[in-house]
Amino acid sequence: MQNLTSETGAANGLFPAGLILRETPSGPDEMEEMARFWNLKVTQLGKKRYHSDLIAFHTARMQVSRVRHKNDSRLDGEIPPGSVILATPVTRGQVMQFHGAPVEARDLICQDYVHGLDISYAGEMEIISVAVSQELIRSRLSQLWQTDASPLLTRTLQFTSPECATQVNQFLCGAIEHATSHALSTPRQGLALEEDFLNALLCNLEEPRPPEGAIARRWLARRAANIIHERCQEELSIGDLCEAVGSSRRTLHLGFLDVYGTSPMKYLLAVRLAGVRRELRRRRDRGVTDIATAWGFSHLGRFSARYRQYFGTLPSDDAYRR
Repeated sequence: MQNLTSETGAANGLFPAGLILRETPSGPDEMEEMARFWNLKVTQLGKKRYHSDLIAFHTARMQVSRVRHKNDSRLDGEIPPGSVILATPVTRGQVMQFHGAPVEARDLICQDYVHGLDISYAGEMEIISVAVSQELIRSRLSQLWQTDASPLLTRTLQFTSPECATQVNQFLCGAIEHATSHALSTPRQGLALEEDFLNALLCNLEEPRPPEGAIARRWLARRAANIIHERCQEELSIGDLCEAVGSSRRTLHLGFLDVYGTSPMKYLLAVRLAGVRRELRRRRDRGVTDIATAWGFSHLGRFSARYRQYFGTLPSDDAYRR
């Protein structure tokens, strides 16, 4: 498969944006020829006759392929300089390894050009790969996770759940079929497609857990804070938070002090009080008692005292102002 990001290819005009490929190589040599700009080497490991199906398209900044291999094989190749490949198996649960490590149900292979490709599998395997600029992926992930993502471009990342991985794959398969059935006639169409693919792949990833120590504590605190915002109207204890993020109470407490300057449960209290205040000021169809109860405050006298400590007014005052 030709590579859009190859400097040699770009100079010779070999990879025009909008290029679409639909091929069915019937031998390893044919597959290698189609992927010659990857310096691909296909080693057939099984006795079954080799067969694969290839669908691919190029945009201005991206090369996307969906390949189905129908026998045991190993694929070795090079990733073009300055590029990153993101690869996700469509057929989950099959035996597949990347650089000798098994690919799990919610994994997203992320590999830069330094280490290259090394994928082996048993039986039928279908995989979607997206080749894109290393700097583009680094900047997107750094912005998303508020940290330098450069070290993450040589490891396997993970979607938030196996179910999420399945949903992302379904979306990508549909988008590839649409893109290869309808010519990408304008740069705007290509740009929109690039954004769809990047959002589907990157916005559904779980932020990788960093090494132990202060950085890990802060990472756990941010994860727990996100859970607090998502579940702040539910019954939520410190034990629930620790179990959700895989942390001890002391580690999570220290992480919250580092990041937010308060404890996890005081953070939860602040989120709930802020939620009550927003509703008191906006909703005319509910009274103070109903709103406070919905946000987890069962003792109204204690709630009013805490509300006044935080905001300097009583709940009834803010309800009156609306």
